[in-house]
Amino acid sequence: GIRQLVADLLPQGLPELGSDVMTINFANGVLVMTKAGSFRLEEHSPDFGLTYVLPFRYIESEERDLLKTAPMFAKFLEDCWGADRDYAEKVKALQEMLAVTLFGQGSQFQRVFLLHGVPASGKSQLLRIVQMMLPEEAKSAINPADWNDRFAPVGMHKKLLNIAGELSDKRRIDGQRFKDIVDGSDIMGQYKGQDVFRMSITCTHWFAANHLPKTEDTSEGFTRRWLVLDFRKSVAEKDRKAGFGDEIGALEREAIAAWAVLGMVRLLGNNTYTLPATHSELVNEMANLNNIVRGALQSGTVGY
Repeated sequence: GIRQLVADLLPQGLPELGSDVMTINFANGVLVMTKAGSFRLEEHSPDFGLTYVLPFRYIESEERDLLKTAPMFAKFLEDCWGADRDYAEKVKALQEMLAVTLFGQGSQFQRVFLLHGVPASGKSQLLRIVQMMLPEEAKSAINPADWNDRFAPVGMHKKLLNIAGELSDKRRIDGQRFKDIVDGSDIMGQYKGQDVFRMSITCTHWFAANHLPKTEDTSEGFTRRWLVLDFRKSVAEKDRKAGFGDEIGALEREAIAAWAVLGMVRLLGNNTYTLPATHSELVNEMANLNNIVRGALQSGTVGY
């Protein structure tokens, strides 16, 4: 009785659903998905423990042809990757990446998303589309080079999306801190002027870069926590359109979200992301970049 009394007096956290249920809080209701792959839309309720509302509705759709539901977005992806040999795999990967972000499952699948490639290739526009999917209170912008800072990681606490634009080509990422945050492990957080507390970062991380991430960590544990989408085609200056990502997000985010959630069914079935061929090539290059011995052995420049 004493133990229960003390428990009742302590501050109570938000309600938590079972691990077999995932949710997205749309403007017209809460989309509930079970790990078995079924969907249902329920009325808003405090019992879900959600602290955000997406600024648009969920419109149920079984249509898997993105061109029919979100033609501007589909055309954008075709322009970016249409000539690539792994185009279909890139689109599937992107669908799963968006699903994980909306369902708040980033730490469950333990990968950080990197849009990598040449300048003016659509990376920043895709990041803008992703940002348009979520309200401001559900987003943060903490660069992974700052994750070892005393105060910075707390900015990602209880967020759905961490999206920090371009990675630095000079600053290295702390490997152990990176792995702890990506995996959702308990770490200590602190707001300036307040007490230290235990927290778990569960948001999904999206970044862009013209180069590959650098770290002193030479283990596979660092490289295997990335999912890289490669952008190899630079858009001609005459064809560039400022604010194009915002326009797509504003006009087609309902259709994009309905398409994205279907990717979660495939992700759960495979228990891993669809990994394009270029992803594997770039992750191998990243490993060689951060481990010169490995790189030399692979290139055959080291003799015995």
